[in-house]
Amino acid sequence: MTGGTFSFHFADRPHRARTADGIWLSSKDFTGREPRILRIAEPARVPPVWAQDLLRVARVVHLVDRRAPRATAPDGWTRHLTVTIELIDPQPWQDNLDLLATLLSTLTADRWQLQVTGGATPYSRQLPLFAGWSAFQVALFSGGLDSLAYAADRAHSGVDGLLLVAQYDVNKRQQQRRYEAIRRIRPTVQLRQYWHQPQPSSRRPDQRKQPQEPSTRSRGLVFVAAAVYAAAAHGLPEVVIPENGQLAVNPPLLADRVAACSSRSVHPRTLHLVNQLIHQISGAGSPVTVFNPLAGLTKTGVCRLALDAGLRPDDLADAESCGHPPARRGNRPPHCGCCLPCLVRRSALWTVLDGDDPTRYEADPWQPSATDAQRADLAALLHWLSTDFTARDLAADLPLPAGTSIPAVLDVINRARTDLITYLGTVIPTRSRLLGFSSTLTPSARNRV
Repeated sequence: MTGGTFSFHFADRPHRARTADGIWLSSKDFTGREPRILRIAEPARVPPVWAQDLLRVARVVHLVDRRAPRATAPDGWTRHLTVTIELIDPQPWQDNLDLLATLLSTLTADRWQLQVTGGATPYSRQLPLFAGWSAFQVALFSGGLDSLAYAADRAHSGVDGLLLVAQYDVNKRQQQRRYEAIRRIRPTVQLRQYWHQPQPSSRRPDQRKQPQEPSTRSRGLVFVAAAVYAAAAHGLPEVVIPENGQLAVNPPLLADRVAACSSRSVHPRTLHLVNQLIHQISGAGSPVTVFNPLAGLTKTGVCRLALDAGLRPDDLADAESCGHPPARRGNRPPHCGCCLPCLVRRSALWTVLDGDDPTRYEADPWQPSATDAQRADLAALLHWLSTDFTARDLAADLPLPAGTSIPAVLDVINRARTDLITYLGTVIPTRSRLLGFSSTLTPSARNRV
């Protein structure tokens, strides 16, 4: 494939009849074993077929996303992806492929052309890990501050049957440690972890040298689909995705970071499209609604929620919020300290812990010793804070779904901006050589926020 154009075909047993050109994929292309992701629903009934197919679609999309390098595209980003997926029941998907393509384009900024066929094997029920427990609510649990705070709040509120669904690659033990902090509050909370990282398999010679796309904008869809799969198996009507309002919308800091150049996994438009798709494909069955309960909170509000629920400052410090964690930590801190998620986190913890954040950070981007790469996100953030943020900025990046309260979204983002301005105005040296610093945090800039 050349010029950013790729064609993929996914089937359980692709060796049966390869009548079309393109790259053929199967479940063997997933590094993680399939039972690991299926067990997240236990103990429960077999999930409905639509939920099984949704999880299959999400996994295949993520696999395709990794196998199609963006560098081959003329603009270095936008790919043309034609994908045929074998499903258990393709019929409900046939009239909703355009909706699915819109969702995927929102997440990845690529052009998707999708087809579905029948012939996939239904998932079989695994043996329950234990009996006598049923889920009351399903929530995503990344182990970051937001999901940790939400789980702690639910546990503190006395919710029984809270099922936390966690996706991991290298941070399984860290997630389990944060889970134990939740169990201190309420021991009945349950965690289901799964590994889903489609990579070249060292056991397959034809894959060992294939390039992998690092951006993985579709990874969040697997996370959501897995939680929906679990909720549908337990007959639950909701899945919770906890994310503070600022980073859920994730407005671009610079003009060249629009669309999927910034993650859109929890953007209101993404959740709206996911819910539309679920409603369409679930038919007469009970659909599952995905929603974000923290959309009205800033990161500072999230941290206060965690402390009020009984978590300790060291629990918050242990939660990972870094956008660029070191791949091989060794003795290195788990947070770079310089990316946007780290800067938002630092601002929030500085506020709620009275300046005593126990988190270890690798670098301070405002220090003279910081490299240009370490300063990049801070410089972009300062630029963003120095200008007004309006409803036009919201709509220009990614339209919000009908019925969204624009004033409420603007309110949470501007409260977050105020927190950031206060924090950065305190920690950045007054003689910093960061571009625009002297004018960025002036009283007039504070008033604009």
